[in-house]
Amino acid sequence: MTVNHADFAAPPDAADTRPRRRCLSAAVRESFRRYLERERGELVSLYRRNLKIGQAANDEGGEDLVDLANKAYNQELILQLSDTERSMVQAVDEALHRIHSGGYGRCAHCRGEIGLPRLNAVPWARYCIGCQERDELGTLD
Repeated sequence: MTVNHADFAAPPDAADTRPRRRCLSAAVRESFRRYLERERGELVSLYRRNLKIGQAANDEGGEDLVDLANKAYNQELILQLSDTERSMVQAVDEALHRIHSGGYGRCAHCRGEIGLPRLNAVPWARYCIGCQERDELGTLD
């Protein structure tokens, strides 16, 4: 995606009481919305498939201890994948909500712009790079 400076509004000024403009153009937001909705559909499909596999593994019986250990390990792995997929679906849903409410492309913490390169890499990003790094270090207030 090509970045055009006209796609971004000026950064918010704390003293400015005017309504805040969206920081991405309508075309860019629409492109991200379509991508996020496709991604959500794929994640939900993958989650459902893994859930079925986990349930099918529970229904099998008559194995020796090694088979039972392998089955338990595989089932735990599938359940962990499902937790990750659920988290991703939640992150995508939150990004879609931000698109609809006008906050997409703005950091949830500092309200600065999340750069287009970051959104291209992580379309569901909540934070700008600086705030994300502080969040990962546990120093985001």
